[in-house]
Formats: sequence, structure tokens, C-alpha cells
Amino acid sequence: MMDDQILGDPDRLDLSSLDPRADTARFERLLREVRLAATPELVRRQANPSLWGQLARWRRPVFAASGLLALASAVVLMVVHPSTTTQTTLAEAFGVPSQVARWVQVNDKPTPVDLFGLERSEP
Repeated sequence: MMDDQILGDPDRLDLSSLDPRADTARFERLLREVRLAATPELVRRQANPSLWGQLARWRRPVFAASGLLALASAVVLMVVHPSTTTQTTLAEAFGVPSQVARWVQVNDKPTPVDLFGLERSEP
């Protein structure tokens, strides 16, 4: 019922000129052209590259991203200054007590009394 009302409506736009199948020869030619244009991409997608082939495709983006990260890191290292001027030794950075580090440097063997004193002196 509703279709009859719509089809009989005089204000309805005539879109029949947009129908791609109105001219069958033109439509078939258009389909051939689209298929011909899409063939290289479809062949490329059907090729099943190896894992190394897939990784090789990502070579440029990975190099670009790593270069940008290196540049940003270099800028940060040049701009940021440490807030303290004291030098921290590697032993201190790892939390080794300074007395133990000195014993290791001079190749000295602590006595049990030294070890007991070390435990009481440092938190």
C-alpha cells in the first residue's frame, strides 16, 4: 500500500538515470576496468610472504620511530640537568653501604666486629 503511494507521488525524484545497469554494455565495461585496476593489489594480497618478508615491510617505520626516539632522548639529556651536584657511585646506586664498598676497593676482609658495627651504624 505504501509503495503504491510512493510510486504514484508526482513529487518523487526520478533517479533512474543513476542506475548503473541501465546501459549494460557500459556497466560491463566499468566492471572490467575495476577488475583490471584491482588485479595487481589482489595478487599482492594473495601472495603469502614469509615472516621475514613481513618484518622487512616494517623496516622503514621502525627505523623512523627509533630515530625519533633517539633524537627526543638526546634532547632530553641535553636539556635536563640533575638537581643534585653530588656524584653517586655505582655501589651507592645499588644500595651497597659505603663501608662495604671501601672494603671491596682495598681488598680488605672485615672482622665480625666490623660487620656488627656496620649493621648498627647504617639504617
